[in-house]
Amino acid sequence: VYLSQQIKHPSKIKIKKIESEEFFMALGIYTLILIAITVVSGISVALLFLTKNTKAKNTLFYFVSLWNILVAYISATSLPMNFIPSKLFCWALGFLSVIAICIHVKNKQPKVQMAANILSSAALIVGVLKLLFF
Repeated sequence: VYLSQQIKHPSKIKIKKIESEEFFMALGIYTLILIAITVVSGISVALLFLTKNTKAKNTLFYFVSLWNILVAYISATSLPMNFIPSKLFCWALGFLSVIAICIHVKNKQPKVQMAANILSSAALIVGVLKLLFF
């Protein structure tokens, strides 16, 4: 009975082929998103340490911190429910940016602000690496 249905309705076979192409297209879009996250993260961290202007450096710091929180959210929510230690690690990386923001706001000394920059950047780099490879 099934064979006769396929002969009468050959369009069902084409639908299955289209669905598989859509599956590969979704993976391509996912890969492009991961590449974009990596490029934006790398450029923002590089600019954070290469910029001499204090106002631009502060703006980049807040961008890196908020970007790290977004990357931590994406990493944590992309994992299955039973991967609790990995999820906690992702959320801890996002929380490091919150701590870095608190340090940056409380202290206006350049060395302390540089430590906050390093903390936020390191958390972002580890978060992106976790998102890509682990």
